[in-house]
Amino acid sequence: MHIAPSSRERAFRKLSSLLKPNGKLIISLRHGNCDDERTMYDVSADELAQFASQFGLTYRLLTNEQSADALGRDDVTWQTVMLTLPDNGTGAFPLIRNIVVNDSKSSTYKVGLLRSLLRIAEGHPGAVIEQTNEHVVLPVGLVALYWLKLYKPLVDQFGMQQNSNSSKGLGFITENGWRRLTSYTSNHFYIGAFYSDMDVVKGLHRALMKISSTIEKMPVGHIKVPGTKESVFQVELNKNIRPKTDLLLDFSFLSSLGKFYVPVHIWDSLTQFSVWIEPALINEWSSLMARLRAQ
Repeated sequence: MHIAPSSRERAFRKLSSLLKPNGKLIISLRHGNCDDERTMYDVSADELAQFASQFGLTYRLLTNEQSADALGRDDVTWQTVMLTLPDNGTGAFPLIRNIVVNDSKSSTYKVGLLRSLLRIAEGHPGAVIEQTNEHVVLPVGLVALYWLKLYKPLVDQFGMQQNSNSSKGLGFITENGWRRLTSYTSNHFYIGAFYSDMDVVKGLHRALMKISSTIEKMPVGHIKVPGTKESVFQVELNKNIRPKTDLLLDFSFLSSLGKFYVPVHIWDSLTQFSVWIEPALINEWSSLMARLRAQ
């Protein structure tokens, strides 16, 4: 109640970054008038619930009804909220959250990659090529496909800038790839889709190849384990043969572009904690685009 509403989001971000895995943040909310010289502002449990969703914390209202004031003030009541940093014991969720909330970003690429992986974890868990004790291996073409579906409406329809260098443009957009698909929407590209128009076949193949290369160089190359130079993800690209007649977006084709390695504990967290991860990703994506657009 002593923090101005305009400063609360930043304060909450700072507080949430101090939590250890499974750490808890308890906040008491004071409702009522202030009759002395102290400055107080209205507070809301709903506001904290929104911040929890935004920054990847679980939210629990410990007192559903506003409790009476312990000092007997009739016009003052209280609520208590508990916020927790989820953890499955592997440390993966805090790592994902660190990339989303705390990692430095000059583009939307890091968040875009995590959103693509999250959609695959939710919708295509059977797309795993192989799994070891350390990694889950995905078709890099599938990651590129979801990247295309995420960025296409933003770039083609709204022309929204996605990195800090407005004069350079986006590395995955080329004339003989992405630009050949401008008459198509993101809904035209899905698992099992078949294309016989050679202009589209060539454009889609080149677009997915270029996206895969961009992912390898940019977000994967810059997402590191905190405090180290070790990359969190790995990519192996193949020099696959360009389709000569038609193209079917199936498992075989998407796998032919290469492999994308996701640490097992991160993959498990993407499947288990998507309900908390997705809102944080969307919020960070929106905030990044707003900052980039203002530059």
